Amino acid sequence: MKLSDLIVQHKNWLENQEAGDQIDLKTITLDTEQITNAVLEGAIFEQVTFEELEFFSCDFTGSSFFDCIFSSCQFIHCSFHKAEFHNCQFERVKISKCSFTKTEWYHGNLQQARFANCDLSWSYLESIDLRYGQLSDINLEGVFWHNTKVYGACFKGIHFGNMHPARIQGTDISQDGDGSEDIDLQRFREIFECDRC
Repeated sequence: MKLSDLIVQHKNWLENQEAGDQIDLKTITLDTEQITNAVLEGAIFEQVTFEELEFFSCDFTGSSFFDCIFSSCQFIHCSFHKAEFHNCQFERVKISKCSFTKTEWYHGNLQQARFANCDLSWSYLESIDLRYGQLSDINLEGVFWHNTKVYGACFKGIHFGNMHPARIQGTDISQDGDGSEDIDLQRFREIFECDRC
């Protein structure tokens, strides 16, 4: 199935709920497609596999993703304002110049994901696996980060916030991913700030 086939109906639904259909997809695979300037606001994706999709300047504001898999996907200049990710996996995913403000992430696997020039301010991350991920030039102002695994991750140019500093609790910095501790932002920087990402 092609996502682009559903976007027009979803756009009509956003304008008038009686004139189109909200994207509400369950248990399908969407693959090898390039989506540009799509408005996917309020879409619901459940057990959807996204394979080799490229999204440019798309709006996922208020969208929900449940048990989804993103494999070899790319997101550039996209907005995920107030979106939700529950039990999602990101495999070989590149995310650049995207906004995830006030986004909620629960029990996700983002191992080896690459985030560059993104805004995650005021987001909530619970039980996220970021091991071996790369995050560069990221805004974490006001973020609450709880029970997150970060061994081997690379953080470069991270803005933890001044007025509302990020709160990091229960961070697992062990290689095997079975130990957590509370570390302050200074120690976090000392351990993870690097130049390789």
